[in-house]
Amino acid sequence: MKVARFTHLTSRNQIVCTRNIRPQAGRAQRSAQAQTQTCGFAYKQLTLQCAERWKLPALLIQLLRGSESLRAQLTRTCSNAARHVLDHSETSTQALAHDLVEAVGLIPNARIEWLIDGLVMLPEERRPEFLATAQALLAAQAP
Repeated sequence: MKVARFTHLTSRNQIVCTRNIRPQAGRAQRSAQAQTQTCGFAYKQLTLQCAERWKLPALLIQLLRGSESLRAQLTRTCSNAARHVLDHSETSTQALAHDLVEAVGLIPNARIEWLIDGLVMLPEERRPEFLATAQALLAAQAP
């Protein structure tokens, strides 16, 4: 039996939760379930409560909740694209191309070429590769 230890803040300052938990086999038992089993709440709940008490911007709270509004989807897509632009691994080409295709679907009248031109951190030598990969993905999605 493993012991999990989590610390969280409440209105009464710090409370340390320590309970014995048995790890369950399988991918279904994710961290949120372990957090709830150990502390009685998931960290996402704590995060949302802190965000609301700290009066963080509404869009940020929507993103934390997993909102599917157009703004939230576009913000997530842009955040992913920024991470993939800076990544120089082989998988980043496919991931960034996917982000660009997703952005084309979210932004009316947007074209992949226009989006790639806006990626100022993307080295010039990598642009043709991203363009070709994104166009192939877009063509594959066409009805």
